[in-house]
Amino acid sequence: MNIRKEFVLFFIAFLVDIIKGQYTPPLATVVPIHPKGIRISIPDEEGITLVAFHVKINEDFNGLEAGTIARDIVKARNGLWTYEDKQTQLHKSDIVYYWIHVVYKGLGYNLLDQQYVVNEFYNFDGTPVNVTPTDNPSCVLSDTRIKMETGELRQACSGELIFDEQFENIQTWRWHVNERFSGAPDYEFVVYTKDSDNVQLKNGILKIQPTLMQEKYNAQFVRHGHLVLENCTEVVGSEYCHRQARGSSILPPVLSGRLDTKMTFNFIYGRIEIRAKLPRGDWIYPLLTLDPLNPLNGELNPPQMRIAYSSGNQELRMVDGTDVGGRLLGAGGIDALGVGAKRWQYMAKKYSQHFWSNEYHTYELEWRQDRIIVKVDGTQYGNKVRQTSSPFDKPYYLTIGVAVGGYGEFADNSTSNGYRKPWRNIASKALFNFFTATNLWHETWKEDSTALEIDYIKIWAL
Repeated sequence: MNIRKEFVLFFIAFLVDIIKGQYTPPLATVVPIHPKGIRISIPDEEGITLVAFHVKINEDFNGLEAGTIARDIVKARNGLWTYEDKQTQLHKSDIVYYWIHVVYKGLGYNLLDQQYVVNEFYNFDGTPVNVTPTDNPSCVLSDTRIKMETGELRQACSGELIFDEQFENIQTWRWHVNERFSGAPDYEFVVYTKDSDNVQLKNGILKIQPTLMQEKYNAQFVRHGHLVLENCTEVVGSEYCHRQARGSSILPPVLSGRLDTKMTFNFIYGRIEIRAKLPRGDWIYPLLTLDPLNPLNGELNPPQMRIAYSSGNQELRMVDGTDVGGRLLGAGGIDALGVGAKRWQYMAKKYSQHFWSNEYHTYELEWRQDRIIVKVDGTQYGNKVRQTSSPFDKPYYLTIGVAVGGYGEFADNSTSNGYRKPWRNIASKALFNFFTATNLWHETWKEDSTALEIDYIKIWAL
């Protein structure tokens, strides 16, 4: 081998070492699960194709051993590469030793000599394990109750933080990211997807944004296509998972995002605080709600609590001339959504000179046995006493997302920015008429303002 060839090979090897040296696997989060289990995760990064977790309890590694736990994860879910089980028994002061192997852009990298000391435990939904009066004599039991995996309700301590979401990542053990067609009671004009165009995290902010289906496919697909949701989160084969466009029964023209805690976190009574920037654009509206785990009156007419609601229409006038557009904020308990119901009559209202979608605000709902109190930026604007027959004494779960159109939110014959609402609620051609008016409403959708942006969500026991 001549000197020139040796130099080239040396230089290539040198470059590879430099390239490899530029990447460091992200640090892991370790979550001890009560009564048994462990969850270890790292955030997803573009270029990662495999993550291997190697774990030992109370015994350090001697080199690159496989460990008591050795598991390859080949797919990220909701922004995380996660190993979890419900078998590992951990105790306080245990030491979790671990190392992680990451395949990044075809090359392998190791995060070595990691350890975690167990000081606290978490329920599977991510909430801290309840502190009982025996553990903490200062604990005053609250009316707030949290539904456990066993179906039992545990009583929280007064003032206990029972839910804390900072959106550093989308945690699959907490959030159920919907992928489905919409359904009762509103039949919103959207398909909820997991696509990053519709649900994404950026700098600790969850961004949920509606987009046009024809931008992903084309207008002819909306009119004539057959859409099958491969990762559908409802019963496979049901109308929630596939649809064929025929005649005026077209596909929903909008894609959007929706998340909930239905399977992971349910509670009764508490104080909810959300810092968020609401979406803007005709016929867009935010979903920041508490929904019943088991509605007594069925899915067609369920109750709901709204933490914040404001139409994306800058101006939206009812037949009597009342403006219920983006300067009007509403929140509170709705006894029954119904189809085409006048939901504003249930909610507390607050007018502003500015659009609520202009900037971030802190929205708060306090759910008590006898009343529901709502606030924005610390100012109370609603305090509704509940009746003894009220439906708000059962477990509820969080829903967050962005919806468009549908049968329940917008009154017939209302006008937006000078044009009449292009569909009639529950009419057979409602979806079709909304789609054919795309040129009217879509021009109000500005890319930097149609998203619901959420900074954090916190829930405290009363």
